Amino acid sequence: MPLEFKSVNGFLSSQVWLMANIIQMSTYTLCPRFYTKDNDPCGRMFDQMTMAARSTTANIAEGLSRAQTSKETELKLLDVARASVSELQNDYFFICCQWKVDLWDKDSKEFQAVWAMEIPKPKYGSYWLRDANLYVRQLMERFKRATLHDDMVVALNSMIILTERCKLTLERMMNTIMEDFRVEGGFTEAMSKERIQARAKQAVEEGAPLCPLGGQKMIKRHSFKGAGKAFWSCSQYPSCRGWRPGN
Repeated sequence: MPLEFKSVNGFLSSQVWLMANIIQMSTYTLCPRFYTKDNDPCGRMFDQMTMAARSTTANIAEGLSRAQTSKETELKLLDVARASVSELQNDYFFICCQWKVDLWDKDSKEFQAVWAMEIPKPKYGSYWLRDANLYVRQLMERFKRATLHDDMVVALNSMIILTERCKLTLERMMNTIMEDFRVEGGFTEAMSKERIQARAKQAVEEGAPLCPLGGQKMIKRHSFKGAGKAFWSCSQYPSCRGWRPGN
């Protein structure tokens, strides 16, 4: 049987994950330019920034990987990613203040040029990991003209802009997921629905009595606390808590 990577690594084609990789790789290269043993003797700022960049990428990957099984977990992980990229942006903001670097106006041509830099949707073959590796490196070659520019003003402004783009993209994704969850529910809700339907079918097949509260068919259960005594429970439990003593 041929190996299949698409279902496992679907996040590899996500624009926000690709953007997070550019931010992470740029941060790992930029940090040594700003922090040395002289101004960061314990390496704390270096560690904080690189870990925040890694946390952003890792939590996006994990969150999107959980999309099919738990919307709640997906939202929590994407929120961690959003918090991490916000923390990283704040560190770049601090460097701009420390080094007296002016931030570009959002209507300036410099700002708009970086903001408009596209991340086209990749076209992967059967082995997504290999193709994603090549694609991320190609993107980095394009973006490093801004994020790793020799001029510190250009590099820092570009990182501020990219972290803002990443943060806004994550917020939009979370809002969309939350809205879809309100309408359709998630994996847990779907499983609960299936379980209720299965119980209702079981009750009909067994010729069970009707619930005294809602008139639905009931299911025979056994109590653990009552030495395993049988009782009848509404097939719509937990929304209905009607019950009858067992025979």
